[in-house]
Amino acid sequence: MQYEVRAPYKGVDKYSNVLPVAYGKLEISESDLSKSMPEISKTAFKDALKAAIQGAGEIAHGYRADGYIDDANNKVIWDLINLASKYSKQADEISKWWETEYSPDPDKEIYGWSIQDEKMRGCPYLAPNKGSLYMDIGNGAEMVDFTCPTEADKINHDKDRSAYQQLLLAALMNARCAQEAAATVGTYSRNKEVFDSVSGGRGLSNAPKRTGKSITANVPPKSSQPEEETDPKTDTSEEMDTSEKPKKKKDNTILLAAAGILGLLMMKGKK
Repeated sequence: MQYEVRAPYKGVDKYSNVLPVAYGKLEISESDLSKSMPEISKTAFKDALKAAIQGAGEIAHGYRADGYIDDANNKVIWDLINLASKYSKQADEISKWWETEYSPDPDKEIYGWSIQDEKMRGCPYLAPNKGSLYMDIGNGAEMVDFTCPTEADKINHDKDRSAYQQLLLAALMNARCAQEAAATVGTYSRNKEVFDSVSGGRGLSNAPKRTGKSITANVPPKSSQPEEETDPKTDTSEEMDTSEKPKKKKDNTILLAAAGILGLLMMKGKK
Protein backbone atom coordinates (compact mmCIF):
# COMPACT_ATOMS: atom_id res chain seq x y z
CA MET A 1 0.00 0.00 0.00
CA GLN A 2 0.98 3.63 -0.29
CA TYR A 3 2.43 4.68 3.03
CA GLU A 4 3.26 8.11 4.41
CA VAL A 5 6.32 8.05 6.64
CA ARG A 6 6.05 10.60 9.44
CA ALA A 7 8.85 11.03 11.95
CA PRO A 8 8.28 14.14 14.12
CA TYR A 9 10.95 15.54 16.40
CA LYS A 10 9.79 17.27 19.62
CA GLY A 11 6.61 18.65 18.11
CA VAL A 12 8.05 19.42 14.68
CA ASP A 13 6.28 17.40 11.98
CA LYS A 14 7.03 19.58 8.99
CA TYR A 15 8.44 16.95 6.65
CA SER A 16 7.18 13.54 5.61
CA ASN A 17 7.93 11.02 2.90
CA VAL A 18 5.35 9.15 0.81
CA LEU A 19 6.23 5.64 -0.33
CA PRO A 20 4.03 4.54 -3.24
CA VAL A 21 2.58 1.09 -3.78
CA ALA A 22 5.16 -1.58 -4.57
CA TYR A 23 3.00 -4.25 -6.09
CA GLY A 24 -0.68 -3.53 -5.60
CA LYS A 25 -2.74 -6.21 -3.94
CA LEU A 26 -0.50 -9.19 -3.33
CA GLU A 27 -2.00 -12.23 -1.64
CA ILE A 28 0.31 -15.18 -1.20
CA SER A 29 -0.67 -18.52 0.27
CA GLU A 30 2.48 -20.28 1.41
CA SER A 31 0.57 -23.53 1.79
CA ASP A 32 -0.75 -23.48 -1.77
CA LEU A 33 1.99 -22.85 -4.32
CA SER A 34 -0.42 -23.46 -7.17
CA LYS A 35 -2.12 -20.18 -6.24
CA SER A 36 0.91 -18.09 -5.34
CA MET A 37 3.42 -19.24 -7.95
CA PRO A 38 1.63 -17.70 -10.96
CA GLU A 39 1.58 -14.31 -9.23
CA ILE A 40 5.19 -14.10 -8.13
CA SER A 41 6.36 -15.50 -11.46
CA LYS A 42 4.89 -12.59 -13.41
CA THR A 43 7.24 -10.14 -15.08
CA ALA A 44 5.30 -7.37 -13.33
CA PHE A 45 6.28 -8.77 -9.93
CA LYS A 46 9.95 -9.07 -10.91
CA ASP A 47 9.91 -5.50 -12.24
CA ALA A 48 8.27 -4.25 -9.03
CA LEU A 49 10.86 -6.04 -6.91
CA LYS A 50 13.71 -4.55 -8.93
CA ALA A 51 12.17 -1.09 -8.60
CA ALA A 52 11.70 -1.56 -4.84
CA ILE A 53 15.37 -2.43 -4.33
CA GLN A 54 16.53 0.39 -6.57
CA GLY A 55 14.16 2.82 -4.88
CA ALA A 56 15.44 1.94 -1.43
CA GLY A 57 18.96 2.73 -2.59
CA GLU A 58 17.85 6.04 -4.09
CA ILE A 59 16.20 7.16 -0.85
CA ALA A 60 19.24 6.13 1.19
CA HIS A 61 21.67 7.82 -1.22
CA GLY A 62 19.64 11.02 -1.31
CA TYR A 63 19.31 11.51 2.43
CA ARG A 64 22.87 10.35 3.02
CA ALA A 65 24.25 12.85 0.52
CA ASP A 66 22.36 15.65 2.26
CA GLY A 67 23.72 14.60 5.65
CA TYR A 68 20.47 13.25 7.07
CA ILE A 69 21.59 9.63 7.60
CA ASP A 70 24.50 8.85 9.91
CA ASP A 71 27.06 6.07 9.48
CA ALA A 72 25.45 3.54 11.83
CA ASN A 73 21.97 3.83 10.32
CA ASN A 74 23.40 3.88 6.81
CA LYS A 75 25.08 0.52 7.41
CA VAL A 76 21.91 -1.11 8.69
CA ILE A 77 19.85 0.23 5.78
CA TRP A 78 22.35 -1.02 3.21
CA ASP A 79 22.51 -4.40 4.92
CA LEU A 80 18.80 -4.69 4.19
CA ILE A 81 19.17 -3.52 0.60
CA ASN A 82 22.01 -5.98 -0.01
CA LEU A 83 20.01 -8.78 1.57
CA ALA A 84 17.08 -8.03 -0.73
CA SER A 85 19.39 -8.15 -3.75
CA LYS A 86 20.95 -11.41 -2.59
CA TYR A 87 17.60 -13.13 -2.12
CA SER A 88 16.40 -11.96 -5.52
CA LYS A 89 19.53 -13.32 -7.21
CA GLN A 90 19.24 -16.64 -5.39
CA ALA A 91 15.66 -17.03 -6.58
CA ASP A 92 16.80 -16.37 -10.14
CA GLU A 93 19.56 -18.97 -9.79
CA ILE A 94 17.08 -21.61 -8.63
CA SER A 95 14.77 -20.88 -11.52
CA LYS A 96 17.61 -20.86 -14.08
CA TRP A 97 19.00 -24.21 -12.94
CA TRP A 98 15.69 -26.00 -13.29
CA GLU A 99 15.07 -24.32 -16.64
CA THR A 100 18.43 -25.05 -18.25
CA GLU A 101 20.37 -27.69 -16.31
CA TYR A 102 17.86 -30.27 -15.10
CA SER A 103 17.34 -33.37 -17.20
CA PRO A 104 15.04 -36.22 -16.12
CA ASP A 105 16.49 -38.80 -18.49
CA PRO A 106 20.29 -39.27 -18.76
CA ASP A 107 19.87 -41.02 -22.10
CA LYS A 108 17.99 -38.16 -23.77
CA GLU A 109 18.92 -34.52 -24.26
CA ILE A 110 15.76 -33.27 -22.61
CA TYR A 111 16.31 -30.26 -20.37
CA GLY A 112 14.13 -27.98 -18.35
CA TRP A 113 11.43 -28.27 -15.73
CA SER A 114 10.06 -24.81 -15.07
CA ILE A 115 9.99 -23.81 -11.40
CA GLN A 116 6.50 -22.44 -12.08
CA ASP A 117 5.14 -25.85 -13.17
CA GLU A 118 4.11 -28.51 -10.68
CA LYS A 119 4.49 -31.23 -13.31
CA MET A 120 7.12 -31.41 -16.00
CA ARG A 121 5.87 -30.50 -19.43
CA GLY A 122 5.13 -33.56 -21.53
CA CYS A 123 4.90 -35.92 -18.55
CA PRO A 124 1.66 -37.46 -17.24
CA TYR A 125 3.37 -38.04 -13.89
CA LEU A 126 6.60 -39.55 -12.53
CA ALA A 127 8.98 -42.31 -13.56
CA PRO A 128 8.71 -45.01 -14.73
CA ASN A 129 6.08 -43.18 -16.81
CA LYS A 130 7.24 -41.96 -20.19
CA GLY A 131 6.82 -38.44 -21.44
CA SER A 132 7.08 -36.99 -24.91
CA LEU A 133 7.96 -33.61 -26.37
CA TYR A 134 8.45 -32.17 -29.82
CA MET A 135 12.16 -31.47 -30.16
CA ASP A 136 14.28 -29.90 -32.88
CA ILE A 137 16.86 -32.60 -33.61
CA GLY A 138 18.45 -30.94 -36.61
CA ASN A 139 16.20 -32.28 -39.35
CA GLY A 140 13.12 -30.54 -38.07
CA ALA A 141 10.96 -31.16 -35.04
CA GLU A 142 9.88 -34.65 -34.08
CA MET A 143 8.39 -36.32 -31.05
CA VAL A 144 10.98 -37.55 -28.56
CA ASP A 145 10.08 -39.99 -25.79
CA PHE A 146 11.87 -39.81 -22.44
CA THR A 147 11.61 -41.08 -18.87
CA CYS A 148 9.75 -38.69 -16.59
CA PRO A 149 11.26 -37.23 -13.37
CA THR A 150 11.80 -39.53 -10.42
CA GLU A 151 10.00 -39.13 -7.12
CA ALA A 152 13.24 -37.80 -5.59
CA ASP A 153 13.44 -35.16 -8.33
CA LYS A 154 9.83 -34.20 -7.66
CA ILE A 155 10.58 -33.73 -3.95
CA ASN A 156 13.58 -31.50 -4.75
CA HIS A 157 11.57 -29.54 -7.29
CA ASP A 158 8.80 -28.92 -4.75
CA LYS A 159 11.33 -27.78 -2.15
CA ASP A 160 12.89 -25.36 -4.60
CA ARG A 161 9.48 -24.05 -5.63
CA SER A 162 8.83 -23.20 -2.00
CA ALA A 163 12.31 -21.69 -1.58
CA TYR A 164 11.84 -19.65 -4.75
CA GLN A 165 8.63 -18.16 -3.39
CA GLN A 166 10.07 -17.42 0.04
CA LEU A 167 13.20 -15.79 -1.40
CA LEU A 168 11.23 -13.44 -3.64
CA LEU A 169 8.85 -12.42 -0.87
CA ALA A 170 11.74 -11.94 1.56
CA ALA A 171 13.52 -9.80 -1.04
CA LEU A 172 10.47 -7.56 -1.42
CA MET A 173 9.99 -7.34 2.36
CA ASN A 174 13.62 -6.38 2.96
CA ALA A 175 13.51 -3.79 0.19
CA ARG A 176 10.38 -2.24 1.67
CA CYS A 177 11.88 -2.25 5.14
CA ALA A 178 14.98 -0.48 3.80
CA GLN A 179 12.79 2.15 2.13
CA GLU A 180 10.92 2.84 5.35
CA ALA A 181 14.09 2.86 7.43
CA ALA A 182 15.82 5.37 5.15
CA ALA A 183 12.71 7.54 4.88
CA THR A 184 12.17 7.49 8.66
CA VAL A 185 15.73 8.44 9.57
CA GLY A 186 15.91 11.08 6.84
CA THR A 187 12.55 12.64 7.71
CA TYR A 188 13.32 12.58 11.43
CA SER A 189 16.65 14.32 10.83
CA ARG A 190 15.03 17.01 8.68
CA ASN A 191 12.43 17.72 11.37
CA LYS A 192 15.18 17.82 14.00
CA GLU A 193 17.06 20.31 11.85
CA VAL A 194 14.01 22.60 11.83
CA PHE A 195 13.66 22.28 15.60
CA ASP A 196 17.33 23.11 16.15
CA SER A 197 17.26 26.06 13.76
CA VAL A 198 14.35 27.95 15.36
CA SER A 199 15.32 29.82 18.51
CA GLY A 200 17.67 27.06 19.49
CA GLY A 201 14.72 24.70 19.62
CA ARG A 202 12.69 26.74 22.10
CA GLY A 203 8.97 27.39 21.92
CA LEU A 204 8.14 24.59 19.49
CA SER A 205 6.26 22.20 21.73
CA ASN A 206 2.98 23.27 20.14
CA ALA A 207 4.31 23.64 16.60
CA PRO A 208 1.67 22.99 13.92
CA LYS A 209 1.96 19.70 12.12
CA ARG A 210 2.09 18.97 8.38
CA THR A 211 3.15 22.50 7.52
CA GLY A 212 5.87 21.43 5.09
CA LYS A 213 5.83 19.61 1.79
CA SER A 214 5.74 15.85 1.69
CA ILE A 215 8.36 14.15 -0.41
CA THR A 216 7.03 11.48 -2.74
CA ALA A 217 9.71 8.90 -3.33
CA ASN A 218 9.75 7.38 -6.79
CA VAL A 219 9.81 3.91 -5.37
CA PRO A 220 7.56 1.13 -4.04
CA PRO A 221 5.53 -0.99 -0.80
CA LYS A 222 3.89 -2.22 2.62
CA SER A 223 2.99 -0.19 5.71
CA SER A 224 2.29 0.21 9.41
CA GLN A 225 2.05 -2.58 12.02
CA PRO A 226 5.35 -3.76 13.52
CA GLU A 227 6.33 -7.21 12.37
CA GLU A 228 9.32 -9.45 12.88
CA GLU A 229 11.02 -10.76 9.76
CA THR A 230 12.35 -14.26 9.35
CA ASP A 231 14.89 -15.14 6.70
CA PRO A 232 13.75 -17.93 4.35
CA LYS A 233 15.14 -21.26 5.47
CA THR A 234 16.61 -22.74 2.31
CA ASP A 235 19.78 -24.57 1.40
CA THR A 236 20.50 -21.92 -1.23
CA SER A 237 20.71 -18.90 1.06
CA GLU A 238 23.50 -17.83 3.35
CA GLU A 239 22.98 -16.30 6.74
CA MET A 240 23.81 -12.61 6.91
CA ASP A 241 24.94 -11.31 10.27
CA THR A 242 23.06 -8.11 11.10
CA SER A 243 23.41 -8.46 14.83
CA GLU A 244 25.81 -5.55 15.33
CA LYS A 245 24.20 -2.96 17.60
CA PRO A 246 25.59 0.56 17.25
CA LYS A 247 25.78 2.58 20.44
CA LYS A 248 22.90 4.92 21.16
CA LYS A 249 23.56 8.52 20.26
CA LYS A 250 23.17 11.19 22.94
CA ASP A 251 21.37 13.68 20.66
CA ASN A 252 18.26 11.46 20.39
CA THR A 253 18.74 10.94 16.65
CA ILE A 254 17.02 7.74 15.54
CA LEU A 255 19.40 4.79 15.66
CA LEU A 256 18.29 1.68 13.84
CA ALA A 257 19.93 -1.13 15.77
CA ALA A 258 20.21 -4.08 13.43
CA ALA A 259 18.52 -6.41 15.89
CA GLY A 260 15.55 -4.11 16.35
CA ILE A 261 15.07 -2.51 12.96
CA LEU A 262 12.53 -5.01 11.69
CA GLY A 263 10.34 -4.78 14.74
CA LEU A 264 10.41 -0.99 14.53
CA LEU A 265 10.13 -0.32 10.83
CA MET A 266 8.78 -3.30 8.90
CA MET A 267 5.17 -2.22 8.71
CA LYS A 268 2.06 -3.64 7.11
CA GLY A 269 -0.70 -1.48 5.76
CA LYS A 270 -4.11 -1.76 7.34
CA LYS A 271 -6.50 -3.99 5.45
